[in-house]
Amino acid sequence: MVEYLNRQVRLSRSVSGVNVLSVSPVIQSGFVREGFFLNALNLDVAVRTDGNGDSVSGTGLWGLEFFLSDRDDGSGARYDFLTSGLNSIQASTAIAAGSTESITGVFSTVDLRTLTCPQVPYICAELSKGNNPNPDFLLTGSLVGCTAIDCRGVVIVDSQLQFSSPPVLVERSSVNSLTFDFLLTSDTTGGSVMGDDLWNLVWYLSTEPDDTGMTQVIPVSLTSQQSGLDLVAGTPGTIRSVNAQISTLPLTCSEFGYICVRLEKNPSASIDFTLSASNDQALSDCQQVTCRGVEVTNLRPSYSPEQIRSGQNNFLMFSLDVFTNSGGASVSGTDLWMVEVFTNTNSNGDGTSLDGFSIKTSFTYCSFLYIELFVIFCSINHCYHTNRLSEPGYHRWHHIDLKQHPSNLDLTSATCSEIPFICVRLSRNQFSNPDFTLVDSNGDQDIVQCQQYPCEDPSPCENNFCQNGATCVVQNDGFTCICTNAFVGQFCGTVNPCFQTNACNGNGLCTPLGLPGLLVCTCTNGFTGVNCQVPPGK
Repeated sequence: MVEYLNRQVRLSRSVSGVNVLSVSPVIQSGFVREGFFLNALNLDVAVRTDGNGDSVSGTGLWGLEFFLSDRDDGSGARYDFLTSGLNSIQASTAIAAGSTESITGVFSTVDLRTLTCPQVPYICAELSKGNNPNPDFLLTGSLVGCTAIDCRGVVIVDSQLQFSSPPVLVERSSVNSLTFDFLLTSDTTGGSVMGDDLWNLVWYLSTEPDDTGMTQVIPVSLTSQQSGLDLVAGTPGTIRSVNAQISTLPLTCSEFGYICVRLEKNPSASIDFTLSASNDQALSDCQQVTCRGVEVTNLRPSYSPEQIRSGQNNFLMFSLDVFTNSGGASVSGTDLWMVEVFTNTNSNGDGTSLDGFSIKTSFTYCSFLYIELFVIFCSINHCYHTNRLSEPGYHRWHHIDLKQHPSNLDLTSATCSEIPFICVRLSRNQFSNPDFTLVDSNGDQDIVQCQQYPCEDPSPCENNFCQNGATCVVQNDGFTCICTNAFVGQFCGTVNPCFQTNACNGNGLCTPLGLPGLLVCTCTNGFTGVNCQVPPGK
């Protein structure tokens, strides 16, 4: 009876065979890359068996087949079947029941020319009997096991935006055109990609060189040659001569300082691939731009009358010619400009504006004039106006009659030497709609043009204080009256007592003393006396 039972146990175990509980591939070395045919992997495959099953030892026992899968248990579709040619030692690995044994040093290759990493994140091993196992045996259980693979797509480590000359953009313009090259460097251990319509480029403006503070992202139109750039791992590639139409609407120069370009994968690429970056900035690059606003090259003011006079109020008529750079920005809107007319001690307008000697008006906001949409703004010391400058180039502003507001240059207590220059300052109205940048040809926002205004001081003889036909002669800062023979005194208002009289009896020189009837005789030929009436020797 005992012998019978032992025989039945042996028969039961023989029927169960080698029962595999798990197959676990372990990658010892290697990784796989998109776009490569021979991705080499070195694996060990651990086989854990049921202790109630059989053990097996012999030759040619095992076969292994590898495949790629999108599931960690190997279920579902299988990709790229890889039958591994086990050597005689690997194929003859003995496995004892209830143990875990490894088939080591298994070499396999993976073809990722048409597959991407997200499609096949796992490599799976399926254990089978060898073609001619010795001894033959029954193999059952879970024969498939998977492990994640180190799969690498195209990895960009650096990109560079290059211009042949420094980039220039005009603010608030839709017609900026820039041509650039975009240089790419990929990781030598990453994947490669070859095909058509692989790439997209997008541009955006930014306030910072690291592309923070970015504006709306706009696609760049690429040619088929540019978008089809093949990129081999570790080999630099360049998307050349890209022409981008850059719109800066509605931004002003203060709202951006850099143009940035970023590489993206084209969703319509002829071959699928994975694109990643080694760091946050590897796919994009920014370059500083020169921004141009409205650029005034010259102001040419003119005033009427052509000459002013000190000692009085001078009512002025003012007009202004404005010259702008054709390469600068245009602006159109309302309440755009502010003009200030003022006196100054320096020819560049940065000296002293003399109190009491500025253009004076009452404080008022004047109504719109419908020609060219210009508006006048007046304050207690200056007069301002706004106007539309719709296209770059030469613009003559409409004639402005400051007298109407009213305006005058009050020089009642000044001389011409105290107001050497009269200046005009053009600036952007703080209430302008839209906002814009206004600079001169040197980039300065303070646009001032000064000139010497012909000025005449009143003549000291203008009021002609000289009397009785006397002649007034200007002398230094004053005047002198040249009297006729019949009158004397500072203003020739006193009758000359020596005129047509014989006050010195013909015996001396008569000199008037400047007061009525007062004179002195200077006697000659020995005569004496108050009137030289005493003969010599008497």
